[in-house]
Amino acid sequence: MTKIKRRVIWAAIAAYATVFFLTSDTLLAFPLLRDPSSVFCLPVTAGIAFLYLKAFFPFDRRRILISFVSGILMGLMFILGVRYSVNEVPAPSAFGFLTALLAAALLFSAFISLLLKSLSLVPARTGSAAAEKTGVKTLAALFAVTFAVYAAAFLAVYPGIYSYDASVQVLQFFGDNPVTSHHPILHTLFLCGSLKAGEVLFHSYQAGLALYSLIQITFMAAVITFVLYRMVRRNVPNWLVILSWLFLAANPYMQVLALLTTKDVLFGAFFLLTFDFSIDMVSDPERFFSSRIMQAGFFLSAFFSCLFRNQGIHVFIFFSLFALVFFIRHKNSGKARKLALRWTICAAALSVVYLTLNGPVLTAFGVEKGDAREMLSVPMQQLARVWHEAPESLTREEKAYIESLILPEALDGYVRVNADPVKSGFQTNVVKEDPLKFVGTWAGIGAKEPLIYLDSFLMGNWGYWYPGETQYWISYIMFDGAFLEDEYNVLHIFRNSRFPWYNNYLRTISLTPEFEKIPLLSLILNQAFPFWLMLAAGTVSIYRKQTCLLVSLSLILGYWGTLLLGPVTGVRYAFPLMLCVPLLFELFMYGTAGRVEN
Repeated sequence: MTKIKRRVIWAAIAAYATVFFLTSDTLLAFPLLRDPSSVFCLPVTAGIAFLYLKAFFPFDRRRILISFVSGILMGLMFILGVRYSVNEVPAPSAFGFLTALLAAALLFSAFISLLLKSLSLVPARTGSAAAEKTGVKTLAALFAVTFAVYAAAFLAVYPGIYSYDASVQVLQFFGDNPVTSHHPILHTLFLCGSLKAGEVLFHSYQAGLALYSLIQITFMAAVITFVLYRMVRRNVPNWLVILSWLFLAANPYMQVLALLTTKDVLFGAFFLLTFDFSIDMVSDPERFFSSRIMQAGFFLSAFFSCLFRNQGIHVFIFFSLFALVFFIRHKNSGKARKLALRWTICAAALSVVYLTLNGPVLTAFGVEKGDAREMLSVPMQQLARVWHEAPESLTREEKAYIESLILPEALDGYVRVNADPVKSGFQTNVVKEDPLKFVGTWAGIGAKEPLIYLDSFLMGNWGYWYPGETQYWISYIMFDGAFLEDEYNVLHIFRNSRFPWYNNYLRTISLTPEFEKIPLLSLILNQAFPFWLMLAAGTVSIYRKQTCLLVSLSLILGYWGTLLLGPVTGVRYAFPLMLCVPLLFELFMYGTAGRVEN
């Protein structure tokens, strides 16, 4: 038998097994690929066989191994994601789950392997006269058109999308609530300062919110312009620059997110800049540390990302550890110690300054610390889940402890997908009185009910790692505001649209995401897409032997990891990751090319 025939037979058998294990009505509760009785199963099987033939042959052990590692992870997220999106276990037995996982892993491995084989077809970037001549006029024109589309959305939702926690933050300065660091104090000052400026200058808090929104979209337009301008200077193909602009600026979904009165927006802008500069740093460390402008750009962006999101410092420290290892193991061993030392000094200085400002300085000004329950969403949900669904596994002491830790009405309000109802009645003082008892009780119950703990954890964050169809509450945006009752909305902010028709359109796409009906668009705008793109970019970086880029990708991984510990999956939390999609795609396509040369 010839080599070609053996390959064809192997591909056909593997394709048949893939389709069988992903559609079997005996092993699965429902088909994961297609209905096994569908007439499309035969052409689908043939298509998968052709994919396997092209992806796995000629056989390259390194490429296949790298592809299969990513394929297993993607297959696992696919199987589990389907389970949570339809709220039904797809494989009742362990054998059905494992065979479906293996089939899905093989399928995703084939896609990854084919992508890796196709990298050689990506044309190399070469310097162009147009890129060299790109200057202030191009920068100004790009900013003008970006600001114009954001301004149109701003006028449509005038004076802004006063939503989520804005009213609660305002009560700290315009009401009786104490000033706390629960929300980043810099963002609270910016929001309340803008409102006060509107009242002083124009005798209108409406004008104050308009001022806030105008400053925010101006800064967002400037950051997007800067990032795209740098892409042009790196000779990124025009088609990718145009698509990036359409995604970041012309995309109405992103316009709505950019106009929210939440900390996520400005944090996202600084996070994007930090990510961009970090790629420069690992691509050419000597050049980075010889440029004061690049160092200032990176460290200022990182510093302000910490100030606009409380977990920003944790993400930066996580990234710093990866960067330190990278510098220690730098290919130029003669400079490794010097680079590692400079990085350690700079990263430590940033961390110390932030912790000083966010600790002793705020305390000196009378700012109270935020409630620690914000960091305990996962364990409180797990305890409430066991209390509801497996009370027989709890001892009398454990049950009494849970009921002292979480108020009865909060326990009664428990829902699987959102920790906010339980969090509203969580008694942090009980934890503070005896932290070891809290940890011991939580761990002891988890040892008895590990599957409930795992299921509770994944139920709370599957929207961040499964890019398929999402439930309504994940993509939902509070477009028309939140906490607008008189007791919260003490400044009486209201919507006064200048473009009612566009306001209605933006409301429609925010409350009933129309993009999910369009296959490719539903994937790109999904809040899990940045994580999958990060996986693809990381896989390609390893295959290209440009592992330095894994350091920059650790920023994405670090922030994504903090989202998994949050109270609920929400698209606004994923906004900073979505802003990084164009740069992630550039890394996937070209790696460090253009960063070192320019």
